[in-house]
Amino acid sequence: MTRSPDCKPWCDNHLTKFENSCNTMIVIYDDGRQAEAPPTPGTMAALFRAGLPKAISWVAFVASQDEEDEKPIMDLQFFEAGDGAEQISNLHVDLDGLRTLHSSLADILREFS
Repeated sequence: MTRSPDCKPWCDNHLTKFENSCNTMIVIYDDGRQAEAPPTPGTMAALFRAGLPKAISWVAFVASQDEEDEKPIMDLQFFEAGDGAEQISNLHVDLDGLRTLHSSLADILREFS
């Protein structure tokens, strides 16, 4: 669904079916990998891959806020490459946490510049 007149300025998907909430999702990193064919089950390649952690292919910033929330609920969601776009991990952050992350990344990038 699109925004309603009462939506937050950042809302691009207003949900009303089960809850009245503003939502947005912004992909902030994508390595461009296409879906990889999985190795044949039972092969050495499959056994080897099964022991490895999944590689993150893209990261999304997700925010939502319903009528009961004082502030938006924000997450950084990490996804594996592939058609299924399987979410590997979720990092719940608040605005202060995002500012700290932003500052830390900026400091690191300055070191490498």
